[in-house]
Amino acid sequence: MLLAILALPAILLAQHISVASFRALPTDMTARITDPVKDQNGDKCALIKVVTTETDFAWEGGMLGVMKAEKKKGEYWVYVPYGAKKLTIKHDKLGVLRNYLYPEPIEEATVYEMVLTTGKVTTIVEEYEIPTQWVIIESEPAGANVYLNDQHKGVTPFQLEMEEGHYTYRIDMPLYHPEAGVFDLAEADGKKRMNISLKPNFGYVQINTSPESGATVYIDGQLKPQKSPMKTDRLKSGTHHVKVEKSMFYPAEQEVVVEDGQTITANLVLKPAFGSLRISYSPTDASVYLDGKLMNAANPLTLDRINSGTHTLRIEKQMYYTDEQTISIADGENKDIAIELKPAFGGVYISSSPESGAKVLLDGNPTGKTTPCTLERLSSGEHTISLQKEWYQPSARRINLKDGESANLEIVMQPTFGTVEASTIEGADIYVDGERKSSENWNGRLIAGFHTIEARKDKHHSDKQKTEVLVGETHPLSLHPQPKQGNLKIVTNPFDAQISLNGTDYGLTPNTIKDLLIGDYQLSLSKEGYGTFSKTISIAEGETLEINEELPSGKEITINSEPSGATLSIDGQNYGTTPWTGTLAFGSHNIKLQNGKKIINEQITISQNGQSSFSYDVSEFGENFTETVNGISFTMVAVKGGCFNMGNNNGRGNEKPVHKVCVDDFYMGETEVTQALWEEVMGYNPSPYKEEYLPVMRVSWNDIQEFLQELNILTGETYGLPTEAEWEYAARGGLKSKGYKYAGSDNIDDIAWYADNSGGKPNAVGTTNPNELGLYDMSGNVREWCNDWNNASYYRISSQNNPPGASSGNSRILRGGYWSDNADWCTVSNRIGGKQDYAGDTYGFRIVLRSTL
Repeated sequence: MLLAILALPAILLAQHISVASFRALPTDMTARITDPVKDQNGDKCALIKVVTTETDFAWEGGMLGVMKAEKKKGEYWVYVPYGAKKLTIKHDKLGVLRNYLYPEPIEEATVYEMVLTTGKVTTIVEEYEIPTQWVIIESEPAGANVYLNDQHKGVTPFQLEMEEGHYTYRIDMPLYHPEAGVFDLAEADGKKRMNISLKPNFGYVQINTSPESGATVYIDGQLKPQKSPMKTDRLKSGTHHVKVEKSMFYPAEQEVVVEDGQTITANLVLKPAFGSLRISYSPTDASVYLDGKLMNAANPLTLDRINSGTHTLRIEKQMYYTDEQTISIADGENKDIAIELKPAFGGVYISSSPESGAKVLLDGNPTGKTTPCTLERLSSGEHTISLQKEWYQPSARRINLKDGESANLEIVMQPTFGTVEASTIEGADIYVDGERKSSENWNGRLIAGFHTIEARKDKHHSDKQKTEVLVGETHPLSLHPQPKQGNLKIVTNPFDAQISLNGTDYGLTPNTIKDLLIGDYQLSLSKEGYGTFSKTISIAEGETLEINEELPSGKEITINSEPSGATLSIDGQNYGTTPWTGTLAFGSHNIKLQNGKKIINEQITISQNGQSSFSYDVSEFGENFTETVNGISFTMVAVKGGCFNMGNNNGRGNEKPVHKVCVDDFYMGETEVTQALWEEVMGYNPSPYKEEYLPVMRVSWNDIQEFLQELNILTGETYGLPTEAEWEYAARGGLKSKGYKYAGSDNIDDIAWYADNSGGKPNAVGTTNPNELGLYDMSGNVREWCNDWNNASYYRISSQNNPPGASSGNSRILRGGYWSDNADWCTVSNRIGGKQDYAGDTYGFRIVLRSTL
C-alpha cells in the first residue's frame, strides 16, 4: 500500500549524505574510449559514476579539482584528474559530505561507481489508498543494475513494492549484454517475478609466443603484468590489438576478434634480431674487446646472442701486434673467427765467463737475474745487455732482436783481483787494510794494488806486512805475533799452599812462575784447614811480581733453625741443638739438622770472606713422608689446612645444605690401607679378595680402632681416622682444588675404579690418577670409614672450625663409593652411614696424622 503525498509545506527533519559503496569498474571503457575527458595536463581523467536519485548536487575535488560533472539518468558523472585523493559533495537541503577519502587509488582513464545514501525528509501528508504490487527481479550473475522507466532502482537480487501500471525495465551489467522489456503490474495478478540470465559481452585471449616465451604483452596499447604464454582477463567482445616484445627479437603484432564467452588463441612469432659469434685466439691470455667492451677470458669465446649488424673486434696483448677488424652479423647467423696474434718480441740466453753469477742489466735497468739466465719477451729491436760482478770490470754488449727470435749471448768478463793466502798462530786474527777477515787462516781476493796484511792477538805484538797484489796471481803470507810476558813469585805461610791463576793450578808455594802473558789474573791460594786467599793481580811485560801472604786458619759462624731446638751434628759429631755459635776451620763441612721427621743434610763452605751465619727451615709440616713398619712402607701426604664449602645443594638430601668449614693442617694416607700393612700390624687378613696391594676390606669401624692402637705402638705416632670434614676437604684437593665433581677430575674414568671399569672387583691401590694433592682412590675402589657419627642434624649445624662430628649416633660415616657403585655414588660430597661393628665386604679406610702438626 502506497501513501499519496499532498501539496503541503515540507518540513526538513534531518540533513545527511553518505557513501554506501565505492568500487572500480575495470571493464567500463567510458573514461578511456567512449566519453573521455582530459585534465589540464592533457591526461585522461578518471570517471566517478555517482548513483543517486537526488538532484542539485555540487562537487569539489580538493587541490586537483573536478574537471567536469554532468547529470545522467539515475546518476551523476564526475570527472577528476588521476591521483585525486578526496571529494566534497554539497546539497542545499541534504547538507555537505566533506573530504570523502577514496578507499582505493584513482587511476588514469578508469571508471569507478559510488552509491550514495541521503537523509530523510519528513512531510505533512494526507493518506489515501493506492493499489500496489511487488516486483522481484533476479539475475545470473547477480549484482546487475535495475532500471525501471529509465530510472535506476537498485541491483539484483531486487525487490520493490510499486504502484500498479505499465513499466519498462532494463537489466544492465558491465561486460554483459543488457536485457530490456516491459511488464504490467496489477494487484490482482500477484507479485511480478523475473529471472534473467545475462549473456556475456566478453571473451579471453590465450597469447603464445615462439620460438621463445617470456615476451612482454600489450593489449590495446596497455602493458600487462604477465609474460607470455598468458591468458588475458575478461576482454570486451570485439576487435583488440595484441603486441609482444622481447629483447633480441623484433616486435610482433596481431589483431584479434574476441567473441562472447570464447577463448581466442593468438600465436605470435618472434623474429630473432641476433646471431652468434665464436672467437678462437692465440695467445690464450690475450684481451678481447667487442665494440670497445672487454669480454670475459674464455677461449674460445662464445657469444650466443649478438645484435645483428656491424661490430668492431679487437684482440691485443702486450708484446704482440694488435689485431682489429670489422665483422658483420646477420639475423640468425652463426659465425666462427680464429685469430693468432703476431709476436713483437724475442728472447736471449746470457752466460758469463770465467764465472757465472753476474748481475744482468737490460738497457741499464736491473733485471733481478744472474748469469746464466734467459731474458724472455724482449721487445723487438736493439738492446744493451750489461753484466756486473764483484772483482770484475763491468761488461756490455748490444744485440738486435727480431720478432720471434731466440738468441745466445756469451760475455767474457775481465778480472780486477789477485789472491792472498794468509796464515798465523793459534788464536790470532787476520786483518786486511784494518778490517778483520778471520782467525788463524784466510784465503781471499783483493783488488790489484798495495794492501796491508796484519795478524793480531791479545797480549801479543802484532805482525804486519805490506804486499802488492797482482791481477791473476796468488800471494802466500805467514804472520807471527810475539807474546808479551812477565813473571810471578809467590811465598805463603804456611807453605805448600795450592796456587790457582784464573782457575788453572800452578803447583804449590813457594814457586816462581815464568813467562806469563801480561794482564790481570785472579789469584787463589788455598790449603786444607786454612782460609783461601783471593786477589786480582796484574802481570807487566818484562817484570816479576812478588806475592807474600799468610793464610787464615778458621772462622766463627752461627747456625740457626726455624723452629729452634733442632738437633745439630757437624761432620758426624753432635753439637747440641740450634741456635749454635762456634769456630770452624776453613773448608767444607757437612751439617745435619733434625726436627722430628724433618731432616736436612747440607754441605757448607767456610771461607775468610764467606758468610758467617746459616739459617734453615726445619718445620716438620709441609712435606710428604714415608713410614715403614717391619719392611712395609706407606706414604703420608701433607694437606695444608684451609676453608671450603662442604656439601652439595644439588645432591641427595643428606648432602645438604652447603656450609663453610675450615680445617687445620694434617697428613693423610696417600692410598687406602693395604692388606699387606693390615696383615703386618694385625697378623691376619679379613679381605674377601686377597692380594698384597689391594685395599684391606671387610673391616668394621671397631676393627680399625684396634689396628690404629697397634700401629701407633709400632711407629710411636698417633694415627687416626679422618673426620668427615678432613676427608671431603682432601678429596676436593684442599688449597689446590679445581672444583672437580670427583676426586681429581670431572671424568670419573680418569681417577676411579667403579661399576663401568673395575671388572666387578677391587683393584690395586694407586693404579689410577691422583687428585690435586696426590691422593689416590678417594673416589671408588672401597668405601672409606670416617671418625664421625652419622647424625643428619649435626651435619646441618656443625661448627665451622675443625668440626669433630656429633657426640653420638646410630652409625658411622662412610665416604667415596666403591668398585661396583654408579658414578653418582662416587662424588666427593656423597655420604652414607654404616653400623660401626659391621665389617662390610666393600668397607676399607685410610689414616690421618695430626699429633706432629
